[in-house]
Amino acid sequence: MTDIAIRTNNLCKYYGAVHAVDNVSVEIPTGAIVGLVGKNGAGKTTLIRMLTGLTFPTSGTFELLPGVERDDSTVAAIVERPSMFTGMTAKENMTHQCLLIGAEATPEYINHTLELVGLDHTNNQKVKNFSLGMRQRLAIAMTLVAKPKLLLLDEPTNGLDPQGIHDMRELFLSVNRELGVTLVVSSHILSELAKFATDFIIMDKGKVIKTFSADELSNVNKKRIRLSVND
Repeated sequence: MTDIAIRTNNLCKYYGAVHAVDNVSVEIPTGAIVGLVGKNGAGKTTLIRMLTGLTFPTSGTFELLPGVERDDSTVAAIVERPSMFTGMTAKENMTHQCLLIGAEATPEYINHTLELVGLDHTNNQKVKNFSLGMRQRLAIAMTLVAKPKLLLLDEPTNGLDPQGIHDMRELFLSVNRELGVTLVVSSHILSELAKFATDFIIMDKGKVIKTFSADELSNVNKKRIRLSVND
């Protein structure tokens, strides 16, 4: 299997004079959890929308899982607000998602996935009665029904309370470790991504201004004491 999950080459998206994504060239390794970091308007969502085919690049190219035989279920994503049927249960939403995309997930796999995201206890509870954090977990579970190899998440912790953010962080780690899924998670909060990401891409004004690993970030953030003396 290739060791590259995503490769972009001078990827650009222009809206008139606005350079939403400007000459982005990055490589994301297979098996990584990548934090895509930048303030609002940095180009994170536009980049993810191009990678998922929701919008077309102005110029440049990209490859997803080069060298891997792909189908429509190999790459999954949640961009902006996740969609689901609020009058259905979590399991019914999962089953409907399977029918919608033509996935052949078994009831056992659906139950295992709901257990993985912490929703196996919801039983006959309708989604309309779910908290925001529960809905976010269900949205991720619905992306997993087709067993993707690459998962792109656009600010999935927005609006969550501290406990919800913690739960999502544990979920990302479980999906990565247990299912071997490569994740790209965007956020404007580096300190939160630093708790679980293995690699980071920093964007500003449409450009990638820095990439580094979790180890490099840890070395930069080591605590130090600086003494200034007059002699």
